[in-house]
Amino acid sequence: MIKILLAATAVASLLLATPVAADTLKDIKRNKTFTIGYRADAPPFSSLNQGSATPEGFAIDLCKIVGDEIRSSLGLDSLTLDFVPVTAANRFEQVAKGKVDIVCGVTTSTLSRQEDVDFSNLYYVTGGSLMTTTGTGLASLNDLTGKRVAVVSGTTTEDALERFLKDNVVDAKIVKVPNHAEAMRMLLEVEVDAFAADRVTLFGLGIASGASSILRMADGLFSYEPYAFPMSRDDADFRLVVNRALAKIYRSGQIARIYDKWLGRLGAKPSPLLLAMYRLYALPE
Repeated sequence: MIKILLAATAVASLLLATPVAADTLKDIKRNKTFTIGYRADAPPFSSLNQGSATPEGFAIDLCKIVGDEIRSSLGLDSLTLDFVPVTAANRFEQVAKGKVDIVCGVTTSTLSRQEDVDFSNLYYVTGGSLMTTTGTGLASLNDLTGKRVAVVSGTTTEDALERFLKDNVVDAKIVKVPNHAEAMRMLLEVEVDAFAADRVTLFGLGIASGASSILRMADGLFSYEPYAFPMSRDDADFRLVVNRALAKIYRSGQIARIYDKWLGRLGAKPSPLLLAMYRLYALPE
């Protein structure tokens, strides 16, 4: 009898210690709601349209199509898309705690981040760069000595910029800020000499600021930033539906229309690396 009790206790302990895999699709089907985390300050990928008070952008359009794929795969007549604002600081926690099903915005997929969340296949690749204003004398990364550079805390840009400065023995002051809006304010009010972020994000923020006539992009990139959508770990079924939707977008050429809509107007042409990425991830059924 004692042996049986001990064995039962051991089995119970093992079950309690084993993490329960997420079942996002089951939850979505039950609630008929796809919960999407989004960044409100990262145009042209993810931002809040002030006129309509709705999220919009390159990443948002992709996630809306993902929602259509989820609805179809679950056999639902309708599916509510619930957009929840997240920040650079709390986005992974929101995913890990199940507050959102996915995050649609500017998030770089890294191996260290995959310890906490999973990622979809890539949907964009860019690199860290600098935006400055006329009169700073900052034309390239080589001109950073003695300059003040704003960067959003908790981003891969922050880590990459620190590594770049250290590796190249550049004495510049990094000013950490909570979000893109604060970095833009400091740049325009000359509290910093440059704003570091992903290059295409800087383009979007510069145009949205209404001050593009005095803004300049510095030459050169200091990092590689492959974008993907964070989601819960250990949920292969949900990840497959997301990746199936992305593959269909790439195979059909729909990605070109979405790119032109959000990035073409910025004058940003797709790089050979980006075009190759779309080909590689246009996976067959």
